[in-house]
Amino acid sequence: MLGSAPNPYKVRVEITDEIHSECTCPVGEMCKHGVALILQWMKGRSSFLDADNLLASLERWNKSELIKIIGAIIEEEPVLASKFALSEEVSEKRVNIEAISRRISHILRGFLDYYAVPGVVSELEEVKRIGDKLAEGGSFKETVDLYLLLIERGVDAFENGVDDSDGILGNFMIECVEDFNKIVEKLEEDEKRALVSKIMEIIEVEDYGLDMDEMLFGVATRVNIAVIGEELLRRIPKSGERFHVEYHRRKILDLLSGLYENLGLHEEALKVMIKAGLKTKDDYLRLARALMAEGKEKEAFEFVREGVRLKEGRNYALDELYFNLLN
Repeated sequence: MLGSAPNPYKVRVEITDEIHSECTCPVGEMCKHGVALILQWMKGRSSFLDADNLLASLERWNKSELIKIIGAIIEEEPVLASKFALSEEVSEKRVNIEAISRRISHILRGFLDYYAVPGVVSELEEVKRIGDKLAEGGSFKETVDLYLLLIERGVDAFENGVDDSDGILGNFMIECVEDFNKIVEKLEEDEKRALVSKIMEIIEVEDYGLDMDEMLFGVATRVNIAVIGEELLRRIPKSGERFHVEYHRRKILDLLSGLYENLGLHEEALKVMIKAGLKTKDDYLRLARALMAEGKEKEAFEFVREGVRLKEGRNYALDELYFNLLN
């Protein structure tokens, strides 16, 4: 039986002295899907297939007959071709990103309502396990590409309005980011640098609290941080609605400051903060913290004092730092 959702639930019914059903839908047990399956069984048993008998019969068929069957199945459901291809490629430590992309697109097709999300994530986890297996085999570049594709398409799903009320998809994506950072450490310097633009594009779009900017901490090194810094500064909006410009400027500069701090490059952070300009209380706070990391408390206090005098709204962190330094 096929329902209206793009990703069907899996239902299991046991009939003994009592009837019990389990389902991959959010209800889990004794749901409407189990009832529908039982009613269909009562109404037309001939429409059901005995999988055990089918598998037993397939074992007696020769290779050419099985190939014909698989070919017919793929003609009816082309997306299944990626599943056949991926299993073989992973065993050979290769991966067809285009095939994986098609499979992910099929999984995430259309609007995903609350009830569809658990099934979707289950299928995405199956794809992710391909990456995990590649990592175990030492194919780190392919693994990173696969994780990044999952993250990118996940962000697209949020952009398309997925109902992730329980945070299941969001948690899955955060897990992908964490594993991405573990594997990306094993890449060569040029491979890390090649990922920067793609990560920037994802960060620029994502605004759902999924910590996508953590990927930059994974690829940033003392060798490429200057490139990342220039790229981030270039993405600060130069015009538009004031709130939009200020929000993205603060987001980018906070991220950039954190990246330099994470690498222990406080002097370079100072140069970047000054280059970005001192326009808001946040700017003065960022610069003061960078100076303090260099042991320059007196200079930091001068900038804090200037920042406190700005007429824009209150910045409690800046105020607190002012009194701490004053003491």
